[in-house]
Amino acid sequence: RWGQIHFYTDGAGENPPILAAPKPTPSGFAVTLLRAVPGPSEPVSLQVLGADGRILSTAPGQFAAGETELDIALSMPVALRNGADRIQLSPPRSAASLWLLDSRWRRRQVGLVSGANLELAQPLLDELFYIERAMAPFAETQRGTITALLSGSLSMLVLADIGQIVGEDAARVANWVNKGGVLLRFAGPRMAEKNDDLIPVRLRRGGRSLGGALSWENPVGMAEFPEHSPFFGLPVPAEVKIKRQILAQPEPGLSQRSWATLGDGTPLVTAERRGEGWVVLFHVTANAQWSNLPLSGLYVAMLQRLAEMSPGRIGETPADRHAQEFLPPLLVLDGFGQLGAPPPVVRPLPVGPDTVVTELGPETPPGYYGVSAARQAVNLPRGAADLQPLTGLPANYAAHDYTRSQEVSLLPPLLVLALIVLLADAVCILVVTGRGRWPDLRRRSAAASVVAVVFLIGLAGASSRADAAPAAADSASDDARILAAALETRLGYILTGDRETDARSQAGLAGLSRVLSARTAFAPAAPFGLDPETDALVFYPLIYWPMVAGQKPLSDGALAKIDRYMKNGGTILFDTRDQLTRFNSYRGNAGAVSGPGQQTLRQILGALDVPPLMPVPPEHVITKSFYLLQGFPGRYVGGQLWIEAAAAETGDNVNSERVSGLIVGSADWAAAWAIDEAGRPALPLEPGGARQRELAFRVGVNFVMYALTGNYKADQVHVPTLLERLGQ
Repeated sequence: RWGQIHFYTDGAGENPPILAAPKPTPSGFAVTLLRAVPGPSEPVSLQVLGADGRILSTAPGQFAAGETELDIALSMPVALRNGADRIQLSPPRSAASLWLLDSRWRRRQVGLVSGANLELAQPLLDELFYIERAMAPFAETQRGTITALLSGSLSMLVLADIGQIVGEDAARVANWVNKGGVLLRFAGPRMAEKNDDLIPVRLRRGGRSLGGALSWENPVGMAEFPEHSPFFGLPVPAEVKIKRQILAQPEPGLSQRSWATLGDGTPLVTAERRGEGWVVLFHVTANAQWSNLPLSGLYVAMLQRLAEMSPGRIGETPADRHAQEFLPPLLVLDGFGQLGAPPPVVRPLPVGPDTVVTELGPETPPGYYGVSAARQAVNLPRGAADLQPLTGLPANYAAHDYTRSQEVSLLPPLLVLALIVLLADAVCILVVTGRGRWPDLRRRSAAASVVAVVFLIGLAGASSRADAAPAAADSASDDARILAAALETRLGYILTGDRETDARSQAGLAGLSRVLSARTAFAPAAPFGLDPETDALVFYPLIYWPMVAGQKPLSDGALAKIDRYMKNGGTILFDTRDQLTRFNSYRGNAGAVSGPGQQTLRQILGALDVPPLMPVPPEHVITKSFYLLQGFPGRYVGGQLWIEAAAAETGDNVNSERVSGLIVGSADWAAAWAIDEAGRPALPLEPGGARQRELAFRVGVNFVMYALTGNYKADQVHVPTLLERLGQ
């Protein structure tokens, strides 16, 4: 009405198709392509792209002459399908030629966390191995830490034999469950010893010998599932037998919280509603140590029923607290089907499992909303009814295609103009002030300009260097320390804040390192003092931790770091250094005498998810990892050494494949290992003597070799049998 209309369209004779909403199928996706008007036969190609832009799958198709619809089936393996990020025509020509995908198009995500140490090359002993195999047909599983798993979109979290969730992870898991997550826990030696409140029922607990577990000479079978159980209707094989079980405390409502029971009525699976989610507990281990349930098809069916209960909600992410109510724009589509950063006018969308935008526009364009770990796709609604030829244009419109006009860079002329203005301004100032003749004016102007520019540049550089120097020095120091720890294997010790104790630890580990270099193939670098709050622990195979009375409590983050270190192959030597006081178990006994080091040890281990402990058996591999030992003397003689009891308590041989994540004693080994700058012993021993100091060094060598090599000497126990078979 007020001027000419400019109409932009595809070139003459072109009839680009669009992509209708795909439908998931058991083998992949079913996609329908649409054309606005009938046209000639036309080949097309569909692509499925991953988040990194890789082409995961392609499918060709052919529009028949005169047809406006074309159905194409995309068949993909499950692993590729779960990695799909978008389906698009090749090449995409508009926002309607592709469909964005998110976690709602994938199988449910299940996170797996184990409380045991890493079982290297032992999949048949690994609890998570059984869970992964059982859930492979219907879920996508991934291992990791609780923090890492809950930072993304997770439907179910499985914890295998984790008695106590450490630090901030406990609050994070509770919050995630209340928002709709399903927490599945399996029992084991750690849970038999102690547990937190993220379990559906109260459990019976006992000593370190699984006093809260129930064992039978004759294994017991399972009863039929009750009607209120999600497992109701599943057939119970008669061959499924339970050998061990964590018992629940009898209390009102226990029967309603029992989803599976044994033939004698004791609970096997219990559950409780927490907020919008569930907490479920299997009272047996996830592997075949306590029962043969994981070896049956019933195990798969039960886990599938539990996975179907999970709604697949967006998990809490540390970087996105606001996303609990709104999803901020992450990437948006333009009219040509290209993803890019959202402009400032785009507003957040309300959070929900199925976000629907009733009216798309500049403030709510299609694209991805949320955060990278839990983003939600918003697509352009489309269908056959939405695709109609454009008619009714006025007679005075001008048609254009999408050919881009040539851009002209204005940078060179603008720079020249700015330089001319700058020089003219300088000349005018000098003329007005009456500073000399033209030749002098020219020389002074040039000299002054050069001096001013050089001065300003130098001043700015000096200022930036002065501001950045402290931060750069700290960063360089931290980087150099991390690099040194990564390039050279060395021992570590925990800094306690007590100068005398820390100096003794440094001298002790330095002396032990010297002995290791002289007697073994391991030549460690100088030991490092470690602060669990700030330092990485992963580089150190063995960390010495002396107990100090009144030691400052650790933060939840530091406790979680220590917990991960011990569960992922690291070993910490806890030394209470109070051998002259009778050593009790770290839990303490009522009325028993305990030293200050033991009290500190109880406080630290009480906040960690530690397994049951036991005294070192005479034939344990730690007694022969390098030297043959009958005791573990340090500055003091006659103390008891404690390690993880996982092998003994589960009925396995004490020479287990796993390395104990913690060694607990009270002999003050660092004092026995400590040497001065001249290489002489720094501290006296009790009762004393060169023989005791030599044995203390041998104990230290065995500790280090055990932490480095595990059970490589365990086969020595079989030497007599092997020699007998050889006839020698």
